[in-house]
Amino acid sequence: MVATCHLRSLNRLRGATKGVRLKMPRTRISTVAHLVAGMISLTSSSTHAQTSIGLMVGPTAAGMSGSYIEGTDGVELGIGATLVLDHQFGDRWALVTGVGWVQKGGKSVTLSSASDSAYGFQSSYLQVPLLARAALPISGGPWSIAPFVGVAIGLNVGCKHKSADQFEFEEEGCDENSPGGEPRTLEFSAPFGVNVWREFPGGSRIVLEARYEPGLTNTFEAASDDGKSARNNIFAARFGFLLPLN
Repeated sequence: MVATCHLRSLNRLRGATKGVRLKMPRTRISTVAHLVAGMISLTSSSTHAQTSIGLMVGPTAAGMSGSYIEGTDGVELGIGATLVLDHQFGDRWALVTGVGWVQKGGKSVTLSSASDSAYGFQSSYLQVPLLARAALPISGGPWSIAPFVGVAIGLNVGCKHKSADQFEFEEEGCDENSPGGEPRTLEFSAPFGVNVWREFPGGSRIVLEARYEPGLTNTFEAASDDGKSARNNIFAARFGFLLPLN
């Protein structure tokens, strides 16, 4: 009698458990399906891509730093310009690249290899940046603020030097006999800063930019040979425009 009652209870428990197992997966699958569908719908409704081309130009203030640099006095003024390719993903995120020309160097720089004299340097680079940018609209209007950060590779296409008391740079350039020796062909840097722009109907923009660009690699071969560092750093204030391609 007792065994029969236990057997009946066990059968009822198995039946109840079986019903739960049949219902639970269906409930979970339905919930996941609704979540995935909602995410796809939200992404597709808010994401649109826009590619723009433009030009940025402005003055630069250049200096040098590192263990190979014993001292500097002031900044070397120059100019920079970049042909910009801007690809925006949705309303906020974008990747920015392009090809630019920029002047770097230093004013009245004292090197550890020639500490009894100060020199001025001016180098020109062809530069390709790759930047990530996030746009933040200001009060829902046509103006936006957009911080950015990235990396850049520069190809040295010219170098001049002079004594600190000279007014003009030497035209023959820099070589192994120059202060600091021959400049390195490639240079890497890490630009970051902020854009402020106004967008017009149709997607065109005027842009103001402030950027700082610290060097990541040595400028002079002599610094590398001595196991020291000598890096270019620039601050740039630029103005430009962007025109949509699509």
